[in-house]
Amino acid sequence: MDKPMALDVARSQLEQSLSDYARAYDASSAADHAVDRLNAGICLQSLRYIEKNGLTDEGRKRLQTAIRSCNAVLGVA
Repeated sequence: MDKPMALDVARSQLEQSLSDYARAYDASSAADHAVDRLNAGICLQSLRYIEKNGLTDEGRKRLQTAIRSCNAVLGVA
């Protein structure tokens, strides 16, 4: 940047950045981490069943459950 931007423009950008940060922080703080832990537990339980019993018909159902649970934790649709 060869020449500094105007002070009012810089201030406007700073205020917008602070506003964006505050909204992101509030959204992050409001996230329900218990739901993520529950889904991770469901995923682990399903994978342990498959590890113990293999890909039986029930194992395949549990694999699908594990995939859905992982998707929920990761926020993948």
